[in-house]
Amino acid sequence: MELRKLRYIVVPGYMISATDNDVHYISFGALTRLYGVPRDRCVLCSKTHPAGTVGFVTLEPRYNGDYDVESAIKRSEIKNGT
Repeated sequence: MELRKLRYIVVPGYMISATDNDVHYISFGALTRLYGVPRDRCVLCSKTHPAGTVGFVTLEPRYNGDYDVESAIKRSEIKNGT
């Protein structure tokens, strides 16, 4: 699966960091950079998994700092039941 052809749902939000235990807001732009995905393939969303988003990969702030897009694809497949 070519990553450049995928569509992403980006869900910014607050996260307590595992490294410093501080609260951080992770923005849309920060998430696209952290995951390394093109912004033009992304949709901003305020909640995870809204109706009609099967086939999209959800990108959210991660407590453990794991911003690997392949891991996000696997998590989305599990959520979508695919």
